Parts: sequence; structure tokens; C-alpha cells
Amino acid sequence: MMLNSKILPVVLTKNEEHNIEKCLKRLKWAKKVLLFDSFSDDKTIFLAKKYSNVKIIKCKKNLDYVGKLNFINRVTQNSYIFLLDADYECSRKLVKELANFTPSQNVFGYNFKIYNKIYGKVLKENLYPSKILLFKSSKNLFKRFGHKEIIKKKGHVRDFKNYIIHEDKKSLKRWFKNQYFYSVKDSKKLFQIDFSKLTIQNKIRRIPFLMNIVSAIYYTFKLNLLRFGMAGFFYILARQVYETFLSINVFIYFLRRILKLNKI
Repeated sequence: MMLNSKILPVVLTKNEEHNIEKCLKRLKWAKKVLLFDSFSDDKTIFLAKKYSNVKIIKCKKNLDYVGKLNFINRVTQNSYIFLLDADYECSRKLVKELANFTPSQNVFGYNFKIYNKIYGKVLKENLYPSKILLFKSSKNLFKRFGHKEIIKKKGHVRDFKNYIIHEDKKSLKRWFKNQYFYSVKDSKKLFQIDFSKLTIQNKIRRIPFLMNIVSAIYYTFKLNLLRFGMAGFFYILARQVYETFLSINVFIYFLRRILKLNKI
């Protein structure tokens, strides 16, 4: 079987023993896969070494997520990289599409829909933001926005027909810890941007606990996620956990500001 050498899949890992194999199994079409690891101390590296096309590179210590992305872009400059988190998995049709795909020199990057998979069911709804994941690497291509990253677009972007599956199999304890960490980062970002420039969703989030009500109504009635059964119900519940953490952090911010004013 001919392997595609025109696309370089790049996978970011840190203690991803529960996710890494489902990700790498769908990358066998690539001649080489770079795995950038942040000093995992579980079985991630052991499992990754089972795949002959995988090369492991250690990330520098003390880099946050965006720092890792820009480090990767410096290492892989002028390559068309396919950037994946370890909990991403190419759908079967996407594997076939990528196996023979040649990126166009006239296109900056390619955008992918990402669907959540819960309890073995793929929720084919735009719940997870689509991302530019296939692009030509260059220096300092990413910037921070809360706990997320923003890619600096440098040209035309096309959409891929087939999709990526997002399924995180890490422990519930780690998931809760991550949700809290994300909420802290995102709450700070809410107050670093002028209110008038915030999206409608983030304007609502500036009012503690209002987004809990709005999101529950939106996901339950507007998107009708309950049509997916327990998978849809679990997604709605998971969003409530994040929005609650975020609201608590926003409330704490307001409280600290009031206390500071009272001291004056």
C-alpha cells in the first residue's frame, strides 16, 4: 500500500494511554506521524511505539498548549501538517479521503467538522467548533484565547467533506479537573475583552449562572439533543458542569472587585 508523504500528521500527548491507540490506528495511511509528548508518565509512549510510522519528539517543559503548537510549527516549518489532539479520531471515510489527498499550494488550510462521540454514539451536530487542522506550518501561527487557541489565517480556507470524531476516554476525575482549569482561563478572558466586542454567548456568560439556563434550553429544545438518547443527555449535563464552574469564577471576580471598591 502506498503511503501518503504529502501530509504530516502531528499528535499532541500527555498521559493519553486511554486515547492514543484509537487516534494512531486511523493514521496508518501516513508515511510518518510525529507525536509530540509532554513527558507522559503512563503507557502513552509504550503504546505509541507499536506503530512503525510514529516518531516521538519530547516537547519542552513548561509550555502551555499554545506554546506547544508554536513549538511544533517551528520544528515542522513548511510542511503540510495535520494537527490532532490524542482524543481525536479520523472517521473511516475521512481516512480514505486523506490517504490520497494532496494539499493545494493556493490554499492556506483545510477546515474540519468535529463531532462528539459519547457512549459509542456519534452526535452529528455542530456542538464542537470546526477547526483548521490541515495547513502549512510556519512560525508563531497560533495565539491564545482563554484556554483555546486561534490560528492566524494567511489565505484561503477550504472545508473537508468528512469529519473527525472527538471522544475523550480519560478518567472522570481528570475530566472534572480539566473543566475547572478551562473555566478559570475562560473567565479571565471574559474580562480582558471589552463587553461590546464579546460574542452574544460570552456576553451572557458575564452574568453568573444565566448561561446554565440558556444552554440547557438551547441544547434540549433548539438542537433537540435528547434525540440521541443517553449520549445527548450526558452532553447537556457535561456542558452544565463547565458553565457552572465558569459562573462561579465570574461571580468570584465580581465579588473581589466589590470588596476592593469597598476598601477604597
